[in-house]
Amino acid sequence: MIVGLSFSIPPFILPLLFPGSDASIPWHKRYTTKANAWIFILSWVANYFWTHYFYNVLGASYTFHAWRLNDVPFALYLMTHSYFHFYHVLSNIALRWCWSKVGNKPRLVSTLIIALIIAVMSYVVAFMETWTIQNFPYYHIPDRHAMYVYGSMFYALYFLVSFPMFLRLDEKVGECWSLSRSVVDALAASMLITQCLDAWRLGIGPIVDLDAARRSAMEATPNHLRAVVQPPNREKSVPFVY
Repeated sequence: MIVGLSFSIPPFILPLLFPGSDASIPWHKRYTTKANAWIFILSWVANYFWTHYFYNVLGASYTFHAWRLNDVPFALYLMTHSYFHFYHVLSNIALRWCWSKVGNKPRLVSTLIIALIIAVMSYVVAFMETWTIQNFPYYHIPDRHAMYVYGSMFYALYFLVSFPMFLRLDEKVGECWSLSRSVVDALAASMLITQCLDAWRLGIGPIVDLDAARRSAMEATPNHLRAVVQPPNREKSVPFVY
């Protein structure tokens, strides 16, 4: 929780304390406020709903004792906000640069190029996050090869939608979105991502044997925590309805 709070508080507090050139703009009209709201909604939905796709499709689980909300450690809700902020700031920079290079090409050509770049960026970001947290001992991955190759594709579906949609926020010259429009846009992006994830669940299914994954998760749980920590999707859990 200390790590989660140290990650999540600065993006909210620093723009309010140091608004810079936005000081004369009402707080609810500032880009930083709208961006925070957009990313907050995305990260909240990602943890509360989409983590269960990781449990049910990728076979992953968290094996540490923690305060949980919908069977997801609450600290991860906090940390995800800053992670996603970082990813989307970088994607905005990259996409603006790409548009400056290909924007003068025919519309179809430039759109296809940007779509390919978004797909590559999405996979790279998803892969790098999966790769860099591999040594965290309480995030159990039953099949690392499958997680890196196919799980990264699954995770990339988040960013395949969110990168181009987040870029639209106040992007046109002279355009200023309202806070409510930003919230609605984030909710729309979240719904579209949910449909993509569920299409994978129904069309492709799990990438590992889930029963074996749950058994290995219990074996990976420290002995002194097994009485208080159970892997997700235990028998009393409510399964997805097919």
